[in-house]
Amino acid sequence: MYYFVTKFTYFDKLCTDYTTNYFYCVCYYIYVLNDIFIYVKYYINNFRGFMVKPTYCCKLKKLRISNGYTQSDIAIILDIRQEQYSKYESGIHQLPIHLLIKLCKVYRVSADYVLDI
Repeated sequence: MYYFVTKFTYFDKLCTDYTTNYFYCVCYYIYVLNDIFIYVKYYINNFRGFMVKPTYCCKLKKLRISNGYTQSDIAIILDIRQEQYSKYESGIHQLPIHLLIKLCKVYRVSADYVLDI
Protein backbone atom coordinates (compact mmCIF):
# COMPACT_ATOMS: atom_id res chain seq x y z
CA MET A 1 0.00 0.00 0.00
CA TYR A 2 3.00 2.32 0.47
CA TYR A 3 3.41 2.21 -3.29
CA PHE A 4 -0.03 3.79 -3.82
CA VAL A 5 0.43 6.36 -1.05
CA THR A 6 3.60 7.64 -2.68
CA LYS A 7 1.90 7.75 -6.07
CA PHE A 8 -1.02 9.77 -4.69
CA THR A 9 1.39 12.09 -2.88
CA TYR A 10 3.17 12.70 -6.16
CA PHE A 11 -0.22 13.26 -7.79
CA ASP A 12 -1.14 15.91 -5.21
CA LYS A 13 2.14 17.74 -5.75
CA LEU A 14 1.72 17.47 -9.49
CA CYS A 15 -1.79 18.92 -9.54
CA THR A 16 -1.11 21.74 -7.10
CA ASP A 17 1.61 23.06 -9.36
CA TYR A 18 -0.09 25.69 -11.53
CA THR A 19 2.24 25.15 -14.46
CA THR A 20 1.11 21.53 -14.88
CA ASN A 21 -1.37 20.74 -17.59
CA TYR A 22 -4.77 19.63 -16.22
CA PHE A 23 -4.98 16.87 -18.81
CA TYR A 24 -1.69 15.41 -17.57
CA CYS A 25 -3.07 15.35 -14.01
CA VAL A 26 -6.16 13.44 -15.10
CA CYS A 27 -4.09 10.94 -17.10
CA TYR A 28 -1.81 10.31 -14.13
CA TYR A 29 -4.82 9.85 -11.84
CA ILE A 30 -6.25 7.23 -14.22
CA TYR A 31 -2.84 5.54 -14.30
CA VAL A 32 -2.80 5.28 -10.49
CA LEU A 33 -6.37 3.96 -10.39
CA ASN A 34 -5.45 1.33 -12.97
CA ASP A 35 -2.56 0.20 -10.74
CA ILE A 36 -4.96 -0.11 -7.81
CA PHE A 37 -7.40 -2.12 -9.92
CA ILE A 38 -4.62 -4.51 -10.97
CA TYR A 39 -3.52 -4.89 -7.33
CA VAL A 40 -7.07 -5.68 -6.15
CA LYS A 41 -7.61 -8.12 -9.01
CA TYR A 42 -4.36 -9.92 -8.10
CA TYR A 43 -5.38 -10.05 -4.43
CA ILE A 44 -8.80 -11.54 -5.24
CA ASN A 45 -7.39 -14.14 -7.63
CA ASN A 46 -4.59 -15.29 -5.33
CA PHE A 47 -6.16 -15.14 -1.89
CA ARG A 48 -9.62 -16.64 -2.38
CA GLY A 49 -9.34 -18.55 0.88
CA PHE A 50 -9.38 -15.31 2.84
CA MET A 51 -12.62 -14.05 1.43
CA VAL A 52 -15.83 -13.94 3.43
CA LYS A 53 -17.14 -17.44 3.85
CA PRO A 54 -20.80 -18.45 3.66
CA THR A 55 -22.72 -18.72 6.93
CA TYR A 56 -23.36 -22.44 6.56
CA CYS A 57 -19.64 -23.20 6.94
CA CYS A 58 -19.58 -22.29 10.63
CA LYS A 59 -22.79 -24.21 11.13
CA LEU A 60 -21.25 -27.34 9.55
CA LYS A 61 -18.24 -27.13 11.85
CA LYS A 62 -20.42 -26.66 14.95
CA LEU A 63 -22.61 -29.61 13.98
CA ARG A 64 -19.60 -31.82 13.29
CA ILE A 65 -17.94 -31.01 16.61
CA SER A 66 -21.15 -31.29 18.66
CA ASN A 67 -21.84 -34.74 17.20
CA GLY A 68 -18.29 -35.91 17.94
CA TYR A 69 -17.09 -36.38 14.37
CA THR A 70 -13.74 -35.48 12.85
CA GLN A 71 -13.33 -34.15 9.34
CA SER A 72 -11.97 -37.54 8.33
CA ASP A 73 -15.10 -39.28 9.66
CA ILE A 74 -17.40 -36.98 7.70
CA ALA A 75 -15.26 -37.34 4.58
CA ILE A 76 -15.62 -41.13 4.77
CA ILE A 77 -19.38 -40.83 5.21
CA LEU A 78 -19.63 -38.46 2.22
CA ASP A 79 -17.21 -40.60 0.18
CA ILE A 80 -14.80 -37.73 -0.48
CA ARG A 81 -11.25 -36.87 0.65
CA GLN A 82 -10.71 -35.11 3.97
CA GLU A 83 -8.97 -32.23 2.21
CA GLN A 84 -12.05 -31.66 0.05
CA TYR A 85 -14.36 -31.60 3.06
CA SER A 86 -12.01 -29.18 4.79
CA LYS A 87 -12.38 -26.82 1.81
CA TYR A 88 -16.18 -27.07 2.05
CA GLU A 89 -16.11 -26.37 5.79
CA SER A 90 -13.72 -23.44 5.48
CA GLY A 91 -15.69 -21.86 2.63
CA ILE A 92 -13.07 -22.18 -0.09
CA HIS A 93 -15.42 -24.35 -2.19
CA GLN A 94 -19.20 -24.38 -2.20
CA LEU A 95 -20.90 -27.47 -0.82
CA PRO A 96 -22.84 -29.39 -3.50
CA ILE A 97 -26.51 -30.05 -2.81
CA HIS A 98 -26.18 -33.85 -2.79
CA LEU A 99 -23.56 -33.60 -0.02
CA LEU A 100 -25.72 -31.14 1.90
CA ILE A 101 -28.55 -33.69 1.85
CA LYS A 102 -26.24 -36.42 3.16
CA LEU A 103 -24.98 -34.17 5.94
CA CYS A 104 -28.52 -33.26 6.96
CA LYS A 105 -29.33 -36.95 7.28
CA VAL A 106 -26.18 -37.62 9.31
CA TYR A 107 -26.80 -34.74 11.72
CA ARG A 108 -30.59 -35.24 11.71
CA VAL A 109 -31.32 -31.59 10.91
CA SER A 110 -33.08 -29.84 8.05
CA ALA A 111 -31.31 -28.06 5.22
CA ASP A 112 -33.13 -24.89 6.30
CA TYR A 113 -31.33 -25.06 9.63
CA VAL A 114 -27.90 -25.55 8.03
CA LEU A 115 -28.46 -22.77 5.47
CA ASP A 116 -30.13 -20.39 7.97
CA ILE A 117 -33.22 -19.96 5.82
